[in-house]
Amino acid sequence: MGPLDTPFDQPLPHSPDAERAVLGAILWNGNSFYRVLGIIQTEDFFKDAHRRIFLAMKAAAEAGRDIELLAVIEELRRRSALEQVGGASYVSSLMDGIPDIANVEAYARSVKREARKRRLMIFGNSVMRQSLDPQQEPEQIGAWAINALASEGDTEGHSESLYDIVLGVEKRKRERLATGAARVFRAGFPRLDAARIVRRKGLTIVAAPTHHGKTTFLLNLMTGILRNEPAAISAFFSLEMSDEEVMDPVLAILSGALLKRIQNRTLSDEEAPRFAAALDLVKSWRKRAFFTEHIRDFESLHADCRRLKATGGLDVIFVDYLQLIGGFDSESGEREVNRIGRGLKRLAQDLDIAVVVASQVNKEREKRSSKRLSISDMKYGSVIGEHADVALMFQRPRQDDKANQELRWCEMIFQVEKNRGHENGDVPMHADMPTQTIAEGDCEGNRCRWFGTAAEQLSLK
Repeated sequence: MGPLDTPFDQPLPHSPDAERAVLGAILWNGNSFYRVLGIIQTEDFFKDAHRRIFLAMKAAAEAGRDIELLAVIEELRRRSALEQVGGASYVSSLMDGIPDIANVEAYARSVKREARKRRLMIFGNSVMRQSLDPQQEPEQIGAWAINALASEGDTEGHSESLYDIVLGVEKRKRERLATGAARVFRAGFPRLDAARIVRRKGLTIVAAPTHHGKTTFLLNLMTGILRNEPAAISAFFSLEMSDEEVMDPVLAILSGALLKRIQNRTLSDEEAPRFAAALDLVKSWRKRAFFTEHIRDFESLHADCRRLKATGGLDVIFVDYLQLIGGFDSESGEREVNRIGRGLKRLAQDLDIAVVVASQVNKEREKRSSKRLSISDMKYGSVIGEHADVALMFQRPRQDDKANQELRWCEMIFQVEKNRGHENGDVPMHADMPTQTIAEGDCEGNRCRWFGTAAEQLSLK
């Protein structure tokens, strides 16, 4: 063993530039706070002023306020801490130089690394003190040191005791039972619900050709879960459609009124009260259902999910659709989709939520004699299927052959192509597109509104 020659006159490990960069990035873009929330805690900052500023940011987030310069300064003033951190001028100076917001996680990891070094130095000092105590046995000191090091270490990527994992799983199950939170989410589709198609920590891909109803099916899943799981909180991220284009179908699904009449506000006497009841239902979901059309890249999606999880909870997200998500290496489309798929799966695991994502289907299927879909028909299907726990695929034959009056508009071919750990197979489904309602079963079971002529069908399509 070498001599105790550590130079204790040096300052404790810390990275002032990384600390400033993290705080500055958050002040420039409040979403950055939620991107670093799972990496660092308040005590990881070395400088007391930085700890106080991060605490003020956390308080603003917990109150549901935007994390921006004036809000943080006001929160510091409310805590009588503004002068202690150097005044408003110092808080503002954190934004000087415009920090590289895209690398905020890297800055946060640097802050965390230096914080762990400081804690290890303190830990080493404790070991020396115990070793100098004549009453302490070496075995006791060694056992304490091993346990302390294990608790200090970053568990990401490290093995855990099977017993500890079992205890953790049982604890989560008890917490879910106590709060009514589901492990598997019921959407009102008996066979699909039994197949556990929407589950926590899982990535579900919903694939269909263009204009066959991917968004409609996602909205049916979301509203079904909100109806059947009273404790579930969901968010719908639309990367293609506006709020009006999405919300009118939601009201059609909930009311059973014709979509065209909702869009034109020409409801019949019978539909009007059902429409009013649908509005009341949506009002009751004010803190349970969220929608955004402003997300355009994976980093923003990730940050918004963390914000929702931290401020009120989150259980299920729906993304429409995968190939429109940007934010990764754009040199190769396949590489980009692979990283996004891996990122969505990790998001589901880290936040303990279910992730449901729509995907495009290639037009190559139209050239085959067999019209049955497969995972390889998805755009970049080989990499998407690798990350998905569940792959649902469907098509509506009349959409591809509009002149064929032998086909009904409501006919839907629905396939569970992949279902990790559970049953695959076909499920009979029925699409009542005039009301945007998708359900299990056939026309008879769904009291289908079947109109005799093609013109009548087209008028309600």
